[in-house]
Amino acid sequence: MQNSLNDFYFPTEGTQKQMSGLVSLPFSDLKYYQIEGSYRDYSQILDNKTFKTSARIKYASGYGGEKLPFYKRYFEGGQSSVRGFDFNSLGSKYSNGKPKGGEFSLITSTGISTSMDFLGIDNQNMKFITFADAGTIAETVSDISPDEIRSSLGFGVNWLTPVGPLGFHYAYPLVKKNEDVIKTFSFELGASF
Repeated sequence: MQNSLNDFYFPTEGTQKQMSGLVSLPFSDLKYYQIEGSYRDYSQILDNKTFKTSARIKYASGYGGEKLPFYKRYFEGGQSSVRGFDFNSLGSKYSNGKPKGGEFSLITSTGISTSMDFLGIDNQNMKFITFADAGTIAETVSDISPDEIRSSLGFGVNWLTPVGPLGFHYAYPLVKKNEDVIKTFSFELGASF
């Protein structure tokens, strides 16, 4: 892990890169591996506004003829991934409408954060944000397709309170499918920009 962020909750400069991997032991009942990487970058622009870009990629699969256990699949949608969609609702679905999850996940986001001074709120623990999110989830690597990418635009407020950081976000899906479950307003405990 490499981290040069200048603040934990509201960074304005710096980069964070992280890579991790996990392999189950060959003699265990479950044989699978996971590889995950993430990147976040912050920079100051336009009179004390912060510009953020981030990306996260995850891949997992079984080995030795075994499938990836269901509870190790990735699920995306909602806060901390593609806002504007219901929590963990992206990707292919079972016949009952429940998401299957997948072996592959890719999430990207870009945004701008600023103080609330333009609304007359002089509180450095509150930030107004605008963002664009995009991402996809694939049941298997062979299912990766640009047609499965979902995206949204939105805005919100992140607030560092005495009980922890809170996020209130409104997101409008730009790229969606008829079967997607939309959730335009969301609340998040532990939010960070």
